Amino acid sequence: MVGGKKVVSLKAVSYEEVASQFEGVVASPKEHQAMKKDWPLVGAALTADKTIISLDEAVRRLFKKSASTVQALRRLVWVNPTIPEEEAIKWLKHGAKPERPRMLAAGT
Repeated sequence: MVGGKKVVSLKAVSYEEVASQFEGVVASPKEHQAMKKDWPLVGAALTADKTIISLDEAVRRLFKKSASTVQALRRLVWVNPTIPEEEAIKWLKHGAKPERPRMLAAGT
């Protein structure tokens, strides 16, 4: 893959680069820890296609809450395939376009 130039290397945004922006939004060290644990997923999405597919609703709520003050998070699309109303499979089959209701900033 690397020899065939099919691998693209990207430098993801580190949690430390944005952690200070969560102050005042994220209330507890436990919430910070949960966000830091899932940051590789968020950092990769910020660097690549701005899309996250995850079952973790607790951390989704934390990032959604933070999107009100953290500009970089606002346009991230977050889809949970276990929530029937989100129609994740249908959305994926139709090209997974970044729709406003799926973005973390939706409703904020």
